[in-house]
Amino acid sequence: MRRTNLKAVAGRSYSEDELEGLLPPPGQAATHVDGKPAKARIQTLVLSCFVATFAFYFERTGFPIVFTHAAKTIGSGLDETTKGQVMSSFFWGYAMSQIPASWVAHKQGGYYTLAGAFAAWSSLCLLENMVMKVTPVLMLVRVIIGVSQGFVIPSIHSLLAAAMGGDKSKAVSFVTSGMYLGSSTCYIVMPSIVSSYGTGISLASLGGFGLAWLFLWFVMKGALPLGNASKESAVETDLEKSISEEEEGKSAKSGPQEIPWGRIMRSTAVWSIIVNNFVFHYAVYVIMNWLPTYFESIIKVPLTGLGLAKSLPYLMMFASSNFGGIAGGHLVALGFSTKWARTLINSTGLGLSAITIFYMYQAETKAQGLFIVTASLSFLGFSRGGFAVNHMDIAPEFAGVIMGISNTAGTVAGIVGVAFTGYLLERSGGASEIQGWKLALGFASFLNVVGLSIFHVYSKGTRVFA
Repeated sequence: MRRTNLKAVAGRSYSEDELEGLLPPPGQAATHVDGKPAKARIQTLVLSCFVATFAFYFERTGFPIVFTHAAKTIGSGLDETTKGQVMSSFFWGYAMSQIPASWVAHKQGGYYTLAGAFAAWSSLCLLENMVMKVTPVLMLVRVIIGVSQGFVIPSIHSLLAAAMGGDKSKAVSFVTSGMYLGSSTCYIVMPSIVSSYGTGISLASLGGFGLAWLFLWFVMKGALPLGNASKESAVETDLEKSISEEEEGKSAKSGPQEIPWGRIMRSTAVWSIIVNNFVFHYAVYVIMNWLPTYFESIIKVPLTGLGLAKSLPYLMMFASSNFGGIAGGHLVALGFSTKWARTLINSTGLGLSAITIFYMYQAETKAQGLFIVTASLSFLGFSRGGFAVNHMDIAPEFAGVIMGISNTAGTVAGIVGVAFTGYLLERSGGASEIQGWKLALGFASFLNVVGLSIFHVYSKGTRVFA
């Protein structure tokens, strides 16, 4: 029988019914104070994280644009091999830091980890112009910037998982879509900035953007819902302590849980996320990095000749990423299980992109090329409403850790995919030969089918590490 006695906590009395209404479900952050939802705080967090992903993708897209301009003025001009080494050095650092970053975010909390990451990469951007002509030093700086930016996504996912209960697909999709809006915006504005103001001011603007975000992050700390999965919120409220002491007979635990690395790495549900992160980024990085060559060699139009239209694929990817999250949440609201809602979104996005990617080589006109590239990236963006939010379904308390592991696979996929595509094109007679594109695009398409099949079989929609 339910007890109805009143208990005095934090200066007022509560019945047991009231207490249960005030406490969040196990493992979720408290988002109510005296029964009032902290919706505004969560919205502030989501918007802040969206701007964070916008800012750091603006930088990683902007540097190649600025560096390509600067490389022409270094000596007699840098060769393509050297330029490729400098631009790829970022990704080696980014890949190395994902798992350590997820551990730090879990132990120390996402708030300060994210702040430290922005402070590091933004400050280093201000130094790049000084070492621009010393290639080994510039490469080292780019590696460290990659390491620093590797802390961003795990920190954000730790923050969102700690602060939010219920379905998180819309919030996660919105936050990560900032990456594509940042890239598309950079493609529009950065060429004009670098041509008008030069290398120094352009690089300073990239770092300055990050520092401006960091300033606002500190100013807005009091408006953020810093949830119980992070260190900064490890101390529970008097209300939560009282309930825990009465019903469990011991003090509430403080601090983050130990990470079950062995169970995580043995989980087929986790591996379904890792594999899909790999195949997603394999396709995305191949398209993004080989896009100029594709248009010049297949469509016979330089990418610069597309004008503002060249940002259309990224703008549509931004929109479709949000739509995928909204659609996934709507399916859950309609009564679909979380498992099948994620699977439907994932299979639709990767399945349709497998078709459009495979037929990219058949485009002959500028309009056809732009349409099929936009469709491919849009469908890929839609799939993020499946695999890219599933780690919060199966392990909200370790969301940042799993995201760090899967993001490592995604970064490696980019490095391998871009290089392997170049190898296939070279072996087939060069970028002007259709056969090489058929092989390269066909392989990316095949990986998408493999990924959606694995997710269909092995993904889960409920907690795995309760």
